[in-house]
Amino acid sequence: MQKSQHQLYDFIHKYNLDGSEIIKIWIGLQDFISEEFYGAEAAPTQPDCVNLETFSYALVEVDSRAQPKEMTITVKDKDGVAVKDLLFPALERDCSITIQAE
Repeated sequence: MQKSQHQLYDFIHKYNLDGSEIIKIWIGLQDFISEEFYGAEAAPTQPDCVNLETFSYALVEVDSRAQPKEMTITVKDKDGVAVKDLLFPALERDCSITIQAE
């Protein structure tokens, strides 16, 4: 992790903040800045999955037998368990995506 990521993680835990609320604020700021600098047509920022409360890594798996080939990226914690999305916790979904690979 980069120093800034550690600082954000420490800040969230020091003040017992809700990580999903911090991300919603961050997304709002990014959208505001994009619109101010690039105009209303700028694409809004919307991540598919966020969890700032867990140190994690991304595991990339490629299925070369699938047609077309597929690549699955799953965010996992230190124990290898898929990290849960905290941006939309009611959905109870893992931070994972499968896309077509060339």
